[in-house]
Amino acid sequence: MKKIENNIFTINNGRKRGKKGQLSLEFSVMVLAILVISYAMTSHFMNDVLNQQVKNVGDVDILAKSAVSFLNAGYNGSNARVYFIRSEIINREGEYDITIVLANDTPISDSDKKYLRDYITDNLSANATVTLQFEN
Repeated sequence: MKKIENNIFTINNGRKRGKKGQLSLEFSVMVLAILVISYAMTSHFMNDVLNQQVKNVGDVDILAKSAVSFLNAGYNGSNARVYFIRSEIINREGEYDITIVLANDTPISDSDKKYLRDYITDNLSANATVTLQFEN
């Protein structure tokens, strides 16, 4: 009897080890499949939602910082000291309302304001209305 019990124990013990490895492999494959599916869904969603026009609107911060740097460097005869704070973008059915919030140490002339607005608007490839807001 003892010999039979030992054989059963050995067989069951061997199966337990094999099942652990199999479960580990199945779990790894399942996690890999979930990661691949979630990546595919995310990239598909991002490509559908964020078209090229929206991606270009995201460049507003860079355009505003460039325009401010040009003004501070004396471009176009400007003596302004302007600091970029933030940009706010609102999407209204394909039309974008962009507010650029700036701070200034010196008075800003109308030609400098027009330059800032025109520089951003001309370099955007989206339909956008640019508004400047100054905080002192």
